Amino acid sequence: MLSRTADHLFWMSRYTERAENTARMLNVNYETSLLPQSASAAEAGWQGLLSISELLPAYTALHGDVNARSVMEFMVSDEDNPSSIISCLRAARENARRAGHADHRGLGDPEPDLAWRSTACSKPANSSAIRANSSNG
Repeated sequence: MLSRTADHLFWMSRYTERAENTARMLNVNYETSLLPQSASAAEAGWQGLLSISELLPAYTALHGDVNARSVMEFMVSDEDNPSSIISCLRAARENARRAGHADHRGLGDPEPDLAWRSTACSKPANSSAIRANSSNG
């Protein structure tokens, strides 16, 4: 039983680490895409990210052309992509649950925590809208 718990804890941390690394790679690539560059250079950056993650064939089969929004949605919230952040967090949660002895009460369903995913690639709101929303709460 101890071996099984250790195994689940190992995989829980491995999936959490994978989600974190994916988020870091996406962040670096997004920040780099904001620098002045040609559209082909930006596309090459997103293709490189998919290649490093060994996801280029799976991505092109679903989406075809490479663009920032589709790559981010695919790598963050695509439930059919086992390497997406949401899939990794679900797998980590499941391993925490199966470990039984681990304190995983704070690892609720990752979906509510990722509610921002639908607006992650949209343009930022203007500052007056932000102030109006913050004064309502």
